[in-house]
Amino acid sequence: MKRGFLNGAKAKRESQLRDESDSMVHTTIGDDEQVSECFFHHGTKEAFMKIPNFPEPLQVTTPAFRMVDIPGKGAGLVSIRELKMGDLILNERPLFVAAEELCLAIPPKGEKYFEASLDRMRPEAKTAFMALCNCHKAEENAGGALVGLGPLLGIVNTNGVSLSLPAAADPWPQGGQTRPYSAVCENISRLNHSCSPNTVPQFHAASFSWRLYAARDITAGEELTRQYVSIQHPAAERQAALKQIYDFVCACPACTDPSISDPRRATIAAFAATHHGKQESSVVGFSSLDNDRFAECRTQAELIESEGLQHLPVYSTVLKLLIEASVVRMELSSACQLARKLDKCRWVDDRDAYQDHPLWRALVG
Repeated sequence: MKRGFLNGAKAKRESQLRDESDSMVHTTIGDDEQVSECFFHHGTKEAFMKIPNFPEPLQVTTPAFRMVDIPGKGAGLVSIRELKMGDLILNERPLFVAAEELCLAIPPKGEKYFEASLDRMRPEAKTAFMALCNCHKAEENAGGALVGLGPLLGIVNTNGVSLSLPAAADPWPQGGQTRPYSAVCENISRLNHSCSPNTVPQFHAASFSWRLYAARDITAGEELTRQYVSIQHPAAERQAALKQIYDFVCACPACTDPSISDPRRATIAAFAATHHGKQESSVVGFSSLDNDRFAECRTQAELIESEGLQHLPVYSTVLKLLIEASVVRMELSSACQLARKLDKCRWVDDRDAYQDHPLWRALVG
């Protein structure tokens, strides 16, 4: 949640927030190893309850990380073993989920919105929640007035992961409108930022959980990271956003020497914007690319990999285009290599659309 949201908009929205909070409901999802305390709009819970066998059990994962102090960053997560692209690192239900607009509320009223949910948490979950970082702590200004947020709002604003959930009891995720929510997790919220992140979190509706995947190969002892802000913007814009929202300066390679990275990311962003929403490739329809576009897609794949941005949707788009074009060109060895890369992008939303196709299985081997 952007710190800039805390300025100006709160007063005029106070009554609206009060009305909306009256139309919301506290609920607990899960009754087994992990549960989530949620503050939902009416209709959101009902939409989830229409999912067969909801909530599905969490996937069992082999321990892959530990929390350590990282110089200049505070606490963070590092891998304890080698991970391959597409490996499931962890699967966890969020500790707390709330409608994002409630994070705009004026303290102390905003605190009251979340106190009931916190009181419902299991003791170990409450301890984990309160142990998370808060970069929005209330402090006295020169005039002696408190500026900032209370502890609960501060933790949610610092650690919340954006999430779109159904706005009404419509079929989901296939249809219906959505509302923005913020989810606070015990482990995923501890991932530090990188402009070239090596993990990607994906929300799995049927189990009401986050699945964290390795976005590329990760060595043992390497820090696990995710993105906090849009990483296709120039370094100066990313730095400004990170400073305003989270009060830190990013020191990743893409930020320390942006002269090479910025033009690459601008090229990737332009390509992504051009292809956004287009149904050019399904890995079963066999799109054909002329020589120039084929070369452009190869260049895009190389740029994305060199920038460490394999988690972006544009990467799977490029791979699909190249796979189909390679099949049309009878370059089957290349098509197989590309298909194996795409198969590792386990966070791609439309995987089921091509995963069961006979030719796809032949390409992946």
